Parts: sequence; C-alpha cells; structure tokens
Amino acid sequence: MDRTDLTGRVRLRESALELLAERGFEATSTRAVAAELSPTAFRRSVPGP
Repeated sequence: MDRTDLTGRVRLRESALELLAERGFEATSTRAVAAELSPTAFRRSVPGP
C-alpha cells in the first residue's frame, strides 16, 4: 500500500492495525502508533478533548 496517498486518519488506522496484528493489543502503545506518523499528522488525526 502506498501510504503517501492516504489521509492522516487512514494512515493512523492502518499503522495501528498493522502494529496490533504484529504485537498484539497489550504490547501496542499509542506512542508506537504515533511514531509511524509525523507529530502534526498524529495530532490532527486524533480528536481533542
């Protein structure tokens, strides 16, 4: 999959699903998922308070 064509939210979801499949729920942290995106893309993709 070419990740350059995806929106930040889709890249976030795809990264999370990939890490969850590899590591499992207990071993996957938000930080690990966020590391797959730029900090700005992560902040824009996650709804704030």
